[in-house]
Amino acid sequence: MDFCGRPIEPSTSRSPTPDYRFRVYIPPGQSYDMTQWTKHDVFRWMTIFMPVTQHAETYIALKKLYLDGDVLCAIINDSVSHMTLGISEGDLELIVGHGKLVLKGPPPEVRLPPPPSMKQLLGISAPKKK
Repeated sequence: MDFCGRPIEPSTSRSPTPDYRFRVYIPPGQSYDMTQWTKHDVFRWMTIFMPVTQHAETYIALKKLYLDGDVLCAIINDSVSHMTLGISEGDLELIVGHGKLVLKGPPPEVRLPPPPSMKQLLGISAPKKK
């Protein structure tokens, strides 16, 4: 119910949950270099965030195409229409959204400052020279 007492319809959107932006999925045994992915790698990658049971029509349509890593890069970079691929707009948004994360490359390493020395921990300072 909203603040006026009206029922709220559940979302039918297939868009990813807000935290999807922080998750980068890579097919097992592969790297961020999407151009090296085989057709099998691309389909394994899609099954991580797009269950086959809920997106069967999309998998059937994409299986007819030779969708390897190079083709996937072109789809992501060239804004191909969902109608061209024969899939829903929501599924294309999922694929492109997750693909853009992969194309950004690995996240930068987090470098922590060096741990404090024993002298710093104990508050011991070096004697001042006169």
